[in-house]
Amino acid sequence: MTLIPGSSNLREDAVQLATFLVDARGLGIDELRRAIVLQRAQELRFSEAVLQLGLATQADIDSAQRFGHEQPQPASGQMSSALQPYLDAGNRQSQRISALRAELMLRVGPGEGVRLAVVSPSAGDGRSQLAAALAIACARLEQPTLLIDADLLNPVQHRLFGLGDGPGLAQALQGNTLPRAQTVQGLPQLAVLGAGSRVENPLELLSGRLFNDLINSFSSQYRHIILDTSAGESGFDGVTAAIAVGSALLLAHRDHTPLAASQQLLTRLRGSRARLMGGVLNVFDRP
Repeated sequence: MTLIPGSSNLREDAVQLATFLVDARGLGIDELRRAIVLQRAQELRFSEAVLQLGLATQADIDSAQRFGHEQPQPASGQMSSALQPYLDAGNRQSQRISALRAELMLRVGPGEGVRLAVVSPSAGDGRSQLAAALAIACARLEQPTLLIDADLLNPVQHRLFGLGDGPGLAQALQGNTLPRAQTVQGLPQLAVLGAGSRVENPLELLSGRLFNDLINSFSSQYRHIILDTSAGESGFDGVTAAIAVGSALLLAHRDHTPLAASQQLLTRLRGSRARLMGGVLNVFDRP
């Protein structure tokens, strides 16, 4: 989380805006100090000060306010039995995911969190289960972790975690509601943001500025952010989500994923701004 100098004397909404401007717009600490000095000297709101100095636009302020998240709500149902093995540190599957988590954390560097989109070429590769398992593994470190279901075509995380019905990522990106994650029973450090109701324009929503703003805003709250995505065969949704979060983990299933499809998705990723963190070969039986 970004530390803002002088923020102890700012209202909560001003701290939220300041954090957003640093994380999402790249403003420097010295520029924010100028805004705080001006605010106090002229008895302005912090938003008025940054506007007067030209450090932000009204659109920036609206985005920061839009993504002022409430605390995650408890999930209404039970976690799927498919995820239960990952709660057991002695389970073979859980140990493999823990090893993957450790390797990813080595690659991001000291003090950094795992922030990536799990992508794969085909439906049935095990992408959603891997994303969920990796999020569980990160949360077991007692570090704030967010799992986002960015598969707006065929979402499944709400079923895996027993989330209640209601608006999710899609509706937040349409500007209809605030994004509201739900905590997972038994894993207080894990929050899940479901995809929400199906939409007709998922790529447009994931390509828009609001999605980038949302990811940047969540980055100040959660150490680890894992995205589930649509299959590569469905289009560019997965790669687009990976660009927003910054990194991708490529998955293929040993007995299912066509080699040509994997190579095509790999080419797309290498041609994008997303960092390819590595690849995973799923050797478990398909459900």
